[in-house]
Amino acid sequence: MSMDFRILRSKTGKPYSKLPPLHVAILCSKEEEKTLSWSFSGEGVSKGLTKKNRVIAITDGKEVERVVVFESVSLQFVDKKGYMLTGYALRGENPPFSINFTRETKLFSSVAVPITPDLEERGRQLLYPPSLKCSLLAAREETAMVSVQGKVKEVSSVGKVQVGRDFVPRKTLTLEQEAIRVQVTLWREAALFSVAIGAQVSFTHLRGSQSPYGYGLNSTVHTTMEEACSEEEVNALGTMEAEGRPGMLHLLTADGQHLISEPLWRELEADFKELPFYLRIILRGGVITEAEVVERKGEETEGEGKSKGEGKDRGEE
Repeated sequence: MSMDFRILRSKTGKPYSKLPPLHVAILCSKEEEKTLSWSFSGEGVSKGLTKKNRVIAITDGKEVERVVVFESVSLQFVDKKGYMLTGYALRGENPPFSINFTRETKLFSSVAVPITPDLEERGRQLLYPPSLKCSLLAAREETAMVSVQGKVKEVSSVGKVQVGRDFVPRKTLTLEQEAIRVQVTLWREAALFSVAIGAQVSFTHLRGSQSPYGYGLNSTVHTTMEEACSEEEVNALGTMEAEGRPGMLHLLTADGQHLISEPLWRELEADFKELPFYLRIILRGGVITEAEVVERKGEETEGEGKSKGEGKDRGEE
C-alpha cells in the first residue's frame, strides 16, 4: 500500500487495523485555543474550561491536509522536515477520510519531502484562510468567507443559546453601509466583542446564510473585529444618562445616538441654547472622543469653531 495521502481517498483504507506509515512534512503550524464550556451569570458571560491545541498543515508532496494535534498528544517536529508518520487513525465513515493524531502517533525522522511554493501557500490558507473584502451588498453573492464594514445601528445583549448539548454565547447586531442593512450574528468568542451603537466597525471571516428571516452573516472561528475612527457632523438634540455606564451620557442626534462623556458634554452644554445645534464629532468605537460646535449662522468664519475634547484646537493645527 502507498505511503501517501491516496489512502485517505481509498475505500479500502478505513478497515485496516494497522495503517501504513505516511511519508510527510509539516508545512506550518499554529496554536488554537478552544473553549469547551461557558459560564453565564447576571454579571455577563465568561469562558469556562478551555484547551490549547496545535493545528498543522501536513503534506505528502502532492496534497495538503489540515490536522488538529490535541493537547493530550505530545509531538515534537520541525517545519519542512521529512517524517514517517505512524500510529495515526482515519476519521470518517466514507472517503475522503481525515487524519487523526492519537497518543500512539509517532514521527520518525526521514528523508525530505519535495515542497513547492504552491504547497506552502495551500498550507498557509488551510491555517489562515482568506477573507474576501466586499460591500454588504456584494456579500450576498459570495459563498466564501467575507470581510465587511459598516455602522452599527442595533446591537443585542449577549444571549445563551443551546447548540447540540452545549450552551454558547450569541450576540446579534445590524450593520449598515450605504443604506444596505444586514444582520450579523456573533457566536462564541466573537459574541464577547465589545460593540456599541454608532460604531464604525469591520469584521473579517464572516459566512453568509439565508434563513426564513432573510440573509445574514455569521461569525466563524477566524472572525476578527476592528473599530474604525470616523468624523461626522451631527445635529444634537439632547442627552440622557447611560444606564450602567457611570460618567457617560447618550447623546441624541437627528440620525441616532452616541455615547459621550459627561465632562466633554459639559464643555459643549454652555452653547446648547437653541436648536438646531450642530456638532462635528470624532467617533471611536461608537463613543464621541472629540467634539466642536459648528456655527452655521455666519458668526464665525471657517476654522474658528469652538473645539472641545481630546487633542488641541483644530484652529491651532
